Amino acid sequence: MNEDSLLKISKSDMESSLDLYKCSKYPQALFFFQQSVEKVTKYIGLQFHCIEESDLQRKIRHDPVKVFRILFDKFISDPNKIINIGPYSLTNIKQIVKNSCEAECINVAKNQIEEILNEPKRIDENKKPFDAVCDYLSNFINIKDLGLDNIKIESIPESRIENEIKKITYGTQILKFLLIISLVISKYRIDDFRYPSEKIDDPSDYFNSVNPLVKNLPYFISIMKEIVLKFSGEIEWGVDNKHSFTS
Repeated sequence: MNEDSLLKISKSDMESSLDLYKCSKYPQALFFFQQSVEKVTKYIGLQFHCIEESDLQRKIRHDPVKVFRILFDKFISDPNKIINIGPYSLTNIKQIVKNSCEAECINVAKNQIEEILNEPKRIDENKKPFDAVCDYLSNFINIKDLGLDNIKIESIPESRIENEIKKITYGTQILKFLLIISLVISKYRIDDFRYPSEKIDDPSDYFNSVNPLVKNLPYFISIMKEIVLKFSGEIEWGVDNKHSFTS
């Protein structure tokens, strides 16, 4: 399965999740929601070239959090200055999810998502796009180290600048949202939504209309549809930011 297929199916799974939720088929809605989150996370991992297609079944399987562990290793060894997210995010949020009851876990996740949504804009829209990108990068690295001070603006493809702006505007948001949602979903095994188990006797009874995850599923679906899935396919994730203006 190639990258584009993963993203396409992820979008389809999310629509199925919403349709099933509207029909009060809550366990099934959660199953397709998890599948959508899993596929778009794998898509981004493949885009970053930090995992191979052969890893999807053998190494990652149904756990999107594993993709983030690999991504963080990549960011540490080859820091990505535009995607500003570090391994501490995984550790901090994972501890909250692990040690919280369902209702508290959902509230923490929603609060963190709202904080991210309310963060100030990373790009100064009053400046020219190239200058705005350089200003953002200067917060993390000396522009001279990137060689951008000697580049003629007219020599840079407009598509390159647009891609960097999308990365800055939506890239970090998307990864943080996916990480938070992946960790919330990781409280359950994929089969918990479909089959009885020691933890959940009957998924249909357990995932009812008052279950915290079910009650807040429309909120998480909206974040996935309106931001994560909408913009994930518009970003060239694998472009090396250090050379993105010169390649």
